[in-house]
Amino acid sequence: MKEKEHIDHALSSSLLSIILWCAWLSWQFKILLFISLVITIFTFIYWCGVVIAKKKKLLKK
Repeated sequence: MKEKEHIDHALSSSLLSIILWCAWLSWQFKILLFISLVITIFTFIYWCGVVIAKKKKLLKK
């Protein structure tokens, strides 16, 4: 009986560590996703600014 309890405890603790690991990985992934999203948005804004500046220069000529 004691043997089974020990196995159950080992299983539950390993399952908990797996769940925590997955949660940590998903959290890391969310940060990476957020960073890439921010970089994409800034790049998009920058290119829009470049295009607008070029159009304004063309209009001035």
